[in-house]
Amino acid sequence: MIDLARAPVNASVPHSLLNQKIWDLDVDDPIWIDPALYSAGESAPRWMYDTVFKAGIRAVIQLDRCNEESERLESETQAFTGWVADRFDQLNQAWVESAGTQQRDYWLYILKSP
Repeated sequence: MIDLARAPVNASVPHSLLNQKIWDLDVDDPIWIDPALYSAGESAPRWMYDTVFKAGIRAVIQLDRCNEESERLESETQAFTGWVADRFDQLNQAWVESAGTQQRDYWLYILKSP
């Protein structure tokens, strides 16, 4: 449209985007910076030009990822704790059922060994 003189005033050709890079877009990638989206009286949002603001966006994203990882670790810890408690109960039950047998005496001997 620019070549045909049918584009809006001050229109510019957007940066080309490689197919491989589409999943690696960053918060300050040039594709997001398009001043033509804002009318003459409207100022551009801070994330387009303020480096401190961009750093804040990255920090919030990283904090979100850390919180997600923390939730996953908490869930895995609970599952592991439940698994250990279940195995302990099974061992305890086996111990009770083997009371007075050679097996129990063997385990007492093993547990007392240095």
